[in-house]
This record gives sequence, structure tokens and C-alpha cells, in this order.
Amino acid sequence: MLTAVLAVTFLAFVLAVLAFGYAGRKESLKLILATGLTMIGTAVAVIVVTALIVVTGA
Repeated sequence: MLTAVLAVTFLAFVLAVLAFGYAGRKESLKLILATGLTMIGTAVAVIVVTALIVVTGA
């Protein structure tokens, strides 16, 4: 269970870093914030869904 959560967390972190890097090249604070918040929201959703799957044993 812990391994799955760590793997998903790492993937979410990598995606967030890539998103911030991409947005940073555009040099737009709005774009950086929008992309970052979107990626963070996606990461949280993935972690929650993964945790629920692991807890239910599906």
C-alpha cells in the first residue's frame, strides 16, 4: 500500500515540476498558477483514488 502511494505521489510531483517548468517558459504568472493548481488538483485526485482502491482491496 505504501509503495503504491509513494509511486503515485512521485508521479504527481514529477508532473507538477514539468508543468511549472513549462509554464515558467511562458513567463505568465496566471499561466503558472493555473497550470500548477491544475496539476496539484490532479495529483490530489489521483492519490485519493489510489488510496481508496488500495483500502478497498480492489
